Amino acid sequence: MVWLAGTFNRWQPWDTAMRPAGNGLWVKNLLLKAGRYEYCIVAEGTWLADPWAYGFVEKGFGQQAAVLVVEPIRPGGRRRYQRPALTQHSEQKL
Repeated sequence: MVWLAGTFNRWQPWDTAMRPAGNGLWVKNLLLKAGRYEYCIVAEGTWLADPWAYGFVEKGFGQQAAVLVVEPIRPGGRRRYQRPALTQHSEQKL
């Protein structure tokens, strides 16, 4: 199983399970307000920064978290953000 953990879910990976999309890709749809979020992918108990992230931040002890910035949209609108998270593992290994 693969999860997302970040500032959007209080760094609790079990709150945000991802689903396999084939070819080793895992995805998760999230409804997020505009803002800046830090997150990691948790696979096989290992916390990894998303290698497809637009930016990274040092979290200490040599670890990084990915950074996602959700831009505001027109008044009255909502932002739905979907981004495939790439892991270096195949579905069979996870």
